[in-house]
Amino acid sequence: MTRAPAHGPTIPARLLAGALGLFVALGLGELLATCAMGGAYPTLNLYEPDPRYGVVLTPDAHTRVVSPAGNVTAIRTNAHGFRGPQWPAPPPGAAPVPGRVLVVGDSQVMGWGVPEESTFSALLDATGLEVIAAGVPTWGPLEYTRALGELLPRLRPSHVVYVLNAANDHREAPLPNTRRTTARDGWARVPLGPAADAFSDFPLRRFLLGRSHLVLALRLLFDPPPARALPPAHARSQLADLPRHLAPDPPFRSLLTRHVTAARALAAAHGAAFIPVLVPIDIQVHPGEWAKYRLPPEDTSATRALQSALAADLPGLVDLLPALAAASPGALLPDDDHLSPRGHAVVAAELVARLPPARTPTAESRR
Repeated sequence: MTRAPAHGPTIPARLLAGALGLFVALGLGELLATCAMGGAYPTLNLYEPDPRYGVVLTPDAHTRVVSPAGNVTAIRTNAHGFRGPQWPAPPPGAAPVPGRVLVVGDSQVMGWGVPEESTFSALLDATGLEVIAAGVPTWGPLEYTRALGELLPRLRPSHVVYVLNAANDHREAPLPNTRRTTARDGWARVPLGPAADAFSDFPLRRFLLGRSHLVLALRLLFDPPPARALPPAHARSQLADLPRHLAPDPPFRSLLTRHVTAARALAAAHGAAFIPVLVPIDIQVHPGEWAKYRLPPEDTSATRALQSALAADLPGLVDLLPALAAASPGALLPDDDHLSPRGHAVVAAELVARLPPARTPTAESRR
């Protein structure tokens, strides 16, 4: 009996099998790359371009960021695009909410490099105050004040804590973030003009270029980034830029004063007490901070004029340098220029004495 010739898989079946095999291989590759990287990224990848602020953070999102030394930090954002839990609903009436504290600032307020529960805002909230933190990396004084103008009528805090960062706010004060920072695929970048923004969009672009660990690993393999250790020039630029940062802004003695006084006026108009705070440059705090830049300690006494000029304009300024210096070494991260958990605890202790008595936490407020 003659047997009919056997037929192999049809071309569509072969194509489907190939596609499924490729899909499984890519999925396994993504899983392996994610495990190899600990599910973390070398920097924050939750940025969105914004015409008012330069960048904001993606609402209701989460990610993990790894520091140069391998410390992994989880970041979650609420519906308003700020790190931390969801904010309370707008209160009825127009009066400030007693014990509600609104904190504005940059990455120091967000708590770069430390767990959410270790940030000074979270520590203050744990005392029974109702603390709302609105901090976004890359923002400067112009953005802090703009955010206050939008958030004060909505949240009606009784107190505003306005956190300035001596490491970069003098440089950023004259220039809005729209001219300094934008974002693509979740990553912050320097604006390069309309031609550079003519990107081609395609399905899954945001995931592939902003979230995929496999794609990130391949990009790092074929285009290795510079060493992630802090460059020595970063520390030396703080001293080199000092004459420019100390230039007065008539009639004010500090480049930051104009923004702080505008913010104070906004707070007063909404019945909120105003507390300006200045976080020092890391190398001001302790000579050991120079080690992270692979440099021997240098004289930083001239940088003290940054605090002095601002304090002369703002007698109520909370200068954190003495308290952080007393808690050092260890008040700053060992591989970054941001506050460590110990530094955040120092800030919380300095602020709690200047805030109203804490309300008694309830089961609802602790959630």
